[in-house]
Amino acid sequence: MANKLANLTVMTEKKGLVFKKILFYSGIIGQAVVLDLNKKLLKELEKCENDAKIRKRVHFIGIEVIQNILKYSNILAKGMGMVSIDKCGKFYEIKSNNLVESTRVDELKFMINSLNKLSESELESLYDERLLFGNFGTQGGAGLGFIEMRRKSENEITYSFDKENEECFNFHLCVTINKK
Repeated sequence: MANKLANLTVMTEKKGLVFKKILFYSGIIGQAVVLDLNKKLLKELEKCENDAKIRKRVHFIGIEVIQNILKYSNILAKGMGMVSIDKCGKFYEIKSNNLVESTRVDELKFMINSLNKLSESELESLYDERLLFGNFGTQGGAGLGFIEMRRKSENEITYSFDKENEECFNFHLCVTINKK
């Protein structure tokens, strides 16, 4: 898959809604790409979003989703993935797709499902607890990124897994941020 970095303002229709593409990238994601996407996302958000609080949320979650591709990618496809950030009227949608090892699927499902069940105050307590006593894994974080995505989006994280082969699954992630 060739690297593709697109700064698109293409309007697309999906389910009767008009989506404006803010950022799209498909390819290998390394630190240099993360830095480039960070700059492009900031620039695009400055152009299309007046609310500084919403800009900050979309930016944070967008970068966190991109970094999760690095953290959770299958060893053979390390850093290979896709991220898309769209604006649609009263919300933003941040989506990613990457291969993960089959041994990580249950862990990711459990983590996301558990976070989706928590209230705002429970999420805040969990975040503080993880910062103080967290079991930081070999890739760091103790799930802090997912906790923060859930907290800052104020919505449940949606996801799905499609089996690629015995060793890996396609991990589809979607975080929605409502404009208030």
